[in-house]
Amino acid sequence: ALSLSTRRLLDNEKLTKIFRIFLTTTHVETKNTFILDLTGTASAVMGLISLVLYQLANIQYFDAVGAILIGVLIAISSMMLIWAVKDYLTGKTASPNTEKDIRRAVLKIKEVTEIIELKTMYIGSEKLLVHLDLTIQPQKNLEQTIEKIKEHIQEEVPIVYSIQIETTGR
Repeated sequence: ALSLSTRRLLDNEKLTKIFRIFLTTTHVETKNTFILDLTGTASAVMGLISLVLYQLANIQYFDAVGAILIGVLIAISSMMLIWAVKDYLTGKTASPNTEKDIRRAVLKIKEVTEIIELKTMYIGSEKLLVHLDLTIQPQKNLEQTIEKIKEHIQEEVPIVYSIQIETTGR
């Protein structure tokens, strides 16, 4: 599971970029799996090392130090888990690149003259809610234009789950 979550986080990037990718990815489940499996693997290795040292040296302190280190590791990984998901508890917005892609998709529609406001919020880790205030040229088929805008957005940004559009005509 650790290798699978690492591969999913890296997504063809170099291993040296794992920390940056971990900080920026929206894959909460993958982050959690990565941290939990890394913690489990590191705890097992530390426990094994402390047990071998205890057996070889016959000094009980190695066993105690190993248990303390494992406890500290678990506390640190718990803090990392909380930090990794805190934004999703309060409504994380989309990245600037994703918002730029949404703006580009909207402005491809010739009837749209201006984007007054764009707000985004993740619902879970891979569903994005989009709210738009637009200025649209006055026309008879406003509903068709709105549907065309929604289709363009979902083609450009597939993680968009729900789109709300408010319009004003000028």
